[in-house]
Amino acid sequence: MTYQYQLLPDLSTDEFTALKESIKQNGILVPIEKDEAGNILDGHHRLRAMAELKSEGVDIPWPVVNIRSGMDEQQKRNHVRALNIIRRHMSKDQLKAQWEAMRADNMTLEQIARTSNVGVNTVKRALDNSELPNGNSEITNKRGQNRPKKYKPKPPKTVITTSKKNEQSMFDALATVGADNVPDGISDAKKISTMAGEIEKENKRQEIIDQRLSDGVVLDGVDLRLGDLSILGAELEDSSIDLILTDPPYPAEFLPSWDALAALAVRVLKPSKFLVAYSGQLHLPDVMQKLSVPGLRYYWTICLIHNGGNQFIQARNVNCGWKPLLVFQKEPIEKIGFSDVIQGTGREKELHDWAQATEELNYVIEKLSIEGDVILDPFAGSGTTLVAAKRNNRRSIGFEIDEDKYKIAMGRLNGELQNA
Repeated sequence: MTYQYQLLPDLSTDEFTALKESIKQNGILVPIEKDEAGNILDGHHRLRAMAELKSEGVDIPWPVVNIRSGMDEQQKRNHVRALNIIRRHMSKDQLKAQWEAMRADNMTLEQIARTSNVGVNTVKRALDNSELPNGNSEITNKRGQNRPKKYKPKPPKTVITTSKKNEQSMFDALATVGADNVPDGISDAKKISTMAGEIEKENKRQEIIDQRLSDGVVLDGVDLRLGDLSILGAELEDSSIDLILTDPPYPAEFLPSWDALAALAVRVLKPSKFLVAYSGQLHLPDVMQKLSVPGLRYYWTICLIHNGGNQFIQARNVNCGWKPLLVFQKEPIEKIGFSDVIQGTGREKELHDWAQATEELNYVIEKLSIEGDVILDPFAGSGTTLVAAKRNNRRSIGFEIDEDKYKIAMGRLNGELQNA
């Protein structure tokens, strides 16, 4: 039975029988070692014994598997030898053969001695008659350059898995993350999965940009523009918008944006038409004050109930289960009926971390506008409002200041709505 990294001699029949009996009684106690591609580095005999026991009807729990990443081939071979030299009972000739192989794989005499728990002179004497050089403790790097005598290669990066399902998914995650990006030392499998998920999400965003992006949104009734609302808003005619539906950023540094939004709403909304804006609670008093300008009146607050659990607001130590949708109306006030509680359907974060769901917007659009109306979103993000407007047979205008988000929104609109 041969494997790529099974570098030490096979166990004798008696040794394997004893190992198999130990695993039958206690399970596999020493973790299996694999590289990021799933190749077995250490544990060939343990896995073989487990397979035989399972075929005999013995239920053996899946072992802990340490996935080692970031090593080149020489490092893998030397890592395998380091795991086994002390654990195995080898003769002097067998030990010398391993030391020769380690020396050939660019380990210094000091490293070999440290790995084998012997003195450096013991290793030197054993290799005196070897064809390999033993007097020079320098080793070379991949470019053939000498490394200093005290050079120590970085230890392998490790992810520990405890189930077969977890192990298989971790190989996929490591392939996505890349060995160079795995944190040094021991990493939690969940952390690697999260990293892989973020990379996959970003790849999806980029795919939308690369595959669907065109010079402009080629959809009737959809107008997405790149730039700041203070500049682009000036291009809109007075009293030309039927509904402003938007989700401005919530952090304190963006509070001045609400001043610009209020000024724009007073000018471009048609009389008695509405501004509806998502808002966080932390700076809600400031937001309310900034929107309460002459010509724009507070009308109501809609409660959007979070979907999928509460959000913890660390600044106030509060578990928040809802979000305000602030409803302001351009004067004169004209009563219109709607429910002030909406069950959220969750954020759509595939394209934009702050994006809201299109389903949540349908109710607002249906109640506060009619087919053919023009809806404005001055903070378009990934284009959610524009998508919802199109699906509800409304025209839309969107502004987005961030070029990357603008491109994402363009790709999304072309991709999702082109054949809708």
